[in-house]
Amino acid sequence: MERRQETAEKIEGHPSEPDRVPAVSDVSEGVDSVFDMEEIQRLYKNLLGRTSEYLKSEFEVTAEDYRLIQEMNNVSTEKYAQLLVTTKNAKTSLKTTNDRFSCIKPFLDRIDLVETQVNELERTIFRLDTYAKQLEARFKAVEKR
Repeated sequence: MERRQETAEKIEGHPSEPDRVPAVSDVSEGVDSVFDMEEIQRLYKNLLGRTSEYLKSEFEVTAEDYRLIQEMNNVSTEKYAQLLVTTKNAKTSLKTTNDRFSCIKPFLDRIDLVETQVNELERTIFRLDTYAKQLEARFKAVEKR
């Protein structure tokens, strides 16, 4: 702090001489003492070191991002491979089921036909039963007379 004050006094002029304009040599001497070269080099090295640390951390973060993306890509690839296997198995199962259905389709068609015929037969039996009951009622009525 004293050094800066001394330098300021040199640049502004000596306090006992308020109207004195500083000479160029006085100014350059003051600037040299304010901007000490060792201090500048120390600050410059500090700046370079911190900039280097910053860039290194940025590169590490970017590299970590790329590793994460690569890991996500590997997991996705593995998942898609599993889905492919599952899809192939489903396709095989579906084909087997369709083949089996094709084999039993004629039997199912015959079952449907038999069911239709049975339903028709039931309706005929119901009508016949109704007719038989009517005949029985008429026969009893004729017998009573």
